[in-house]
Amino acid sequence: MESTLFMNAAADAKRLWVEFSDIEPLKVIEWKRAVREARLDINSKRLYGKKAGNGFRELQNGYRSLVDIAEPRCSEILQRTAKPAMFMVTAAEGTVISMSGQADLLRRMEEEHNLGLGTVFNLQKSGVNAITVARELKRWVFLKGSEHELQLFARWSCFCSPIHQDERIVGYLDLSFADEEDHVLFASIFDFTLRGIEEGLRQQSPDARKESVMERLREYKLTPRELEIGYLWLMNNSVRSIAEKLVLTEGTTRLVIKKVYKKTVVSDKGGFLSKFL
Repeated sequence: MESTLFMNAAADAKRLWVEFSDIEPLKVIEWKRAVREARLDINSKRLYGKKAGNGFRELQNGYRSLVDIAEPRCSEILQRTAKPAMFMVTAAEGTVISMSGQADLLRRMEEEHNLGLGTVFNLQKSGVNAITVARELKRWVFLKGSEHELQLFARWSCFCSPIHQDERIVGYLDLSFADEEDHVLFASIFDFTLRGIEEGLRQQSPDARKESVMERLREYKLTPRELEIGYLWLMNNSVRSIAEKLVLTEGTTRLVIKKVYKKTVVSDKGGFLSKFL
């Protein structure tokens, strides 16, 4: 992979993340106290918190749009590097809902460490690590291997950040890679991927979808009234509903719809829907 492919995506990236040494010591003490009280074995080679069955499937289905956007982007990025690395996407509450990486690496993490879909990342179950710290701070963070509390993460450096949609945190993205690798390069890869996921989510928001459809309708020189009715018709509003919303008669509404059909070169609603949705 050419490093310049991603280096330009995160110019001066160091300013974007929080390192473990930047965190207030009192916060770290508080987190480690929570881990001790949970009696978590920091030398264990396996993680024990995992959701499975219908509970996990329901959780994953609730995040289907995030998974559908994130998974192909993460996989595509990792195909450009032969270095051992993996992306994880978690739900807002810390459960892993998607993983991407080399197949043998993911298989080894599952078999040796019980790290896979459904793994729960919180202080009580996985200790202090990039995901739990990012969740606590709601910031993009970087942890080196030695800064993770569990020994099974000691050889991995990790970036983790909230994933935002409409100014809400809808999940977290983690990138884990070998501790000896250039973390500035991986910061750029991470930033590039995170921006792509958030842009994909932005395009799925109702306002973005409406603007995209309206922009395509404007290409046909529709009047403001035709644009308004055409959009509502595409959104499957009935003639009566459109007429009531816009204080028009149903006859006027039907007449405008016919004008929209003529300008957009379609003959019926099926053709109209196929052309713009």
